Amino acid sequence: MKNQLSKASELGVLITLVLGPKEMELNKVTVKNMKTEEQKVVNLEDLVDEIFDLIDSFEEDE
Repeated sequence: MKNQLSKASELGVLITLVLGPKEMELNKVTVKNMKTEEQKVVNLEDLVDEIFDLIDSFEEDE
């Protein structure tokens, strides 16, 4: 997975999602801000709001 995240960074991807068997079992997803390298685990039902919050933070940084 490290190689995939490195490739995403090289391509300029700002947000990545990690959804593996462990996350699926818990109905959670790991959201990574590729700009700051911060990541957090959120409930699937909160995913869209979390992505919009990250997008808003990118716009504020510009």
